[in-house]
Amino acid sequence: MKLEDVFVTTGLTHLQNTEPENVLKLLDEFWKEPEKRMAATDFDQSLIRDDIGIIAFQESLQLPAYWNFTDEEFKQVLSPKDASQGNLLSYRELVEKTASQNITTSRRVEEGAKQLKKLFKALERSYKILRYNPKDRLIREKFSREMLEFDEVVLSMEPFFSDFYGNQIHSRTRFLAGKTTDDVKALSLNLLNEGRVQINESVFSILEEVKKRGALLNIVTTNLFSVVRGIVGESVLNTIFSEDDVIATKHVGKGEHLEAENGSMEIKESIKLSPHIEGEPVFGKRKVELLKQQSVISNRRFSLAIGDSVVNDGPMIAESIKNKGVSIIVVPSGANLNEVVRMFERKVRDLLAEPYLLPDQKQRMWYLQSNRFSDARQLQCNR
Repeated sequence: MKLEDVFVTTGLTHLQNTEPENVLKLLDEFWKEPEKRMAATDFDQSLIRDDIGIIAFQESLQLPAYWNFTDEEFKQVLSPKDASQGNLLSYRELVEKTASQNITTSRRVEEGAKQLKKLFKALERSYKILRYNPKDRLIREKFSREMLEFDEVVLSMEPFFSDFYGNQIHSRTRFLAGKTTDDVKALSLNLLNEGRVQINESVFSILEEVKKRGALLNIVTTNLFSVVRGIVGESVLNTIFSEDDVIATKHVGKGEHLEAENGSMEIKESIKLSPHIEGEPVFGKRKVELLKQQSVISNRRFSLAIGDSVVNDGPMIAESIKNKGVSIIVVPSGANLNEVVRMFERKVRDLLAEPYLLPDQKQRMWYLQSNRFSDARQLQCNR
């Protein structure tokens, strides 16, 4: 897909039912001196069609080696019974007390906790059966369905858990517990080889163009660094990104010590990953903090943000507008454009602490409705 074929609706003109504007023309007008600038894109449902965390998690459920725990180890990975990382309260104890209404919270969180309690027992039973029947397709499918349901409930309760544990609860890190970076690379290759990583052609074309003009590019994502880096390194994305351009949530890793011939202990290159994360999740305002640091390191102005989530990407979109740059909001297929514009304009206005957005600011917010996706192994843009 060539950039000449990519059109967006600007925030200034969307309500006037005017024709969409060409991105190439808008970049020429609003994004001058690209060699002094830095661009950042979200990964999930922006640069690629799907949430890579979900499809990686689904893939892991089909790989027996990813769930090779003892029954007790699985219970600890699923929902730790012991307090860890300096906490006074365990994950499971919090869920049980919430389900018993011993904690003041919303009805929705209480119902989620009750659902998790049921799933704890169901999954422990399913896992025990699966361990002794690892090739039984029906049992594996049942386990997979329950794990996906569990993960969905945990995700919906993430704000509640973060009030107690900060960065220590991050739902999909569980499936990498005890694995190595080599395991993760193999998992990423599986996703690619199955054609499950689909790139947004329009977003790729825009990034390819700004890279050609001399800009510095970054992928900034809440998802796991090890998975995203594996996808970038082995797909067509490596034509415009290096693995060092990925800013993402990282695991806590422990070196694997191997005994060398001289009797000393050496650390193997691959790192065992844990269910916990290192530092804060790269989410919302944390994206902006890291992009500001990268801007100082590279001596570039951060002034182009691409994202799809009001909550998660809104802060970096507001930051790019604040810096007299532009933002590209990827609009989901079938979404109401007016509603998307309303939500993002309100979010940016609130983050900039302004009573209203100026016409120039609205004109720098571009809404990209794109339904063209290509296999990450084969994409050919602007060639």
